[in-house]
Amino acid sequence: MSPRLINLVSIPVFLVLTAVIMAKNPNEPPPKTVTGLYKKIISTLSSVKNITQADAIAGVINKLKAMAYRGMEEGRVTFSENDLKKFELSKEEVQDLMMKVPGNNLLGCNLLDGNFIFFFCHQSLQEFLAAGFVAEKSLPKFMIFNYEDLHKERWSVVRRFVCGIIYDDTSDSLHDVSNRWLKKRILAGSIRSQLKEYVHNDHFRMELYIAIYESGDGDLMRKISEVNASGISLSHDEAHIVGSLVARSKSLECLDLSNCNINDELLAIITWCLEKRTQLKEVNLCANNFSAKALRSLLGHRRIESLSGKSDWEVRSNL
Repeated sequence: MSPRLINLVSIPVFLVLTAVIMAKNPNEPPPKTVTGLYKKIISTLSSVKNITQADAIAGVINKLKAMAYRGMEEGRVTFSENDLKKFELSKEEVQDLMMKVPGNNLLGCNLLDGNFIFFFCHQSLQEFLAAGFVAEKSLPKFMIFNYEDLHKERWSVVRRFVCGIIYDDTSDSLHDVSNRWLKKRILAGSIRSQLKEYVHNDHFRMELYIAIYESGDGDLMRKISEVNASGISLSHDEAHIVGSLVARSKSLECLDLSNCNINDELLAIITWCLEKRTQLKEVNLCANNFSAKALRSLLGHRRIESLSGKSDWEVRSNL
């Protein structure tokens, strides 16, 4: 399983859902992205006994997309029964994807008053459904939303899913994306522009790299020319993302991993991702904390024209 999914499946509800998915299709490889995992989760839940007809399934999912998007617009993660009615949803239809608690708010719960509030079983589920609504917008509305809102921090996870949905060219019964090619170009243009604009913003840069990773093996990933993670203290899944971007890009020239708090374990993840990549032009590994042995493993049979930071290990271990 991709390290990108480990954090998600550490949450009990998603561990159970992932186990159900893998048990249902044991011969299929696990999804590589969180977008792929959610698609399988929704497809699996759509076939449970509470919703029995294909048309009903599509209708409920589409209404949930619209409600999730409205919640994101308004900064809300909870919904009332009146909200469900506004989107023509019933409590029975949403019970597989939403949880309910008694009361008018999360602080005051009264089992006897008959009122409930609803929220998605995980915040990222709301963001995935909202992303579906964004991806299905008409081209003019998508273009406006992309330039006016999608780059804002509260939409960052939604943007990851939007990239995953729009760049997935395989048959997808959950999403009806029109003008896919043009939307890809719009996303690619804005992400490349923001990578240049936010070169000194570590958090925003990493968010953009995650969005590119969620797009899969398409042009957005293949055409990335530089990965600059300098100054970002990489987690395990972020190290996997960086390594995957480098491995899959056809035009990458520079990889800056300086001051990323990289130890042997993180460098091993990056090395594993680069297994099939035999040449890199420029790599910066300064100000990290890994051993000469880990560095030798990374170098392996690879040809790296310019390696910054190598001199530190040469002095210590005669590389």
